[in-house]
Amino acid sequence: MPDAIVVTCSLGGTTPETVAASKLAMEKGIKRIAFPSISTGVYGFPVKLAAHIAVNVVARFEQEFPKQIEEIYFVLFDRDTEAAYAKEVDKLY
Repeated sequence: MPDAIVVTCSLGGTTPETVAASKLAMEKGIKRIAFPSISTGVYGFPVKLAAHIAVNVVARFEQEFPKQIEEIYFVLFDRDTEAAYAKEVDKLY
């Protein structure tokens, strides 16, 4: 059984897709999960909004299911996207 999974989901449905992917990972015993910031590049979804949604959904999942997933990664294309996600993480932690 693999111990890691990469989830690809468009930001149009991030909340239910991210939660579903996280629960699936948990059910399969996967301990590491990665969420790429898809749609924020060529499709033009606003990076700041994507960061806000993704970070908050993951934080809520972590509160609901503490320590079930050991490592959660955001896979980000460039430094501007990384900065937007870091700013959202800093607001919560």
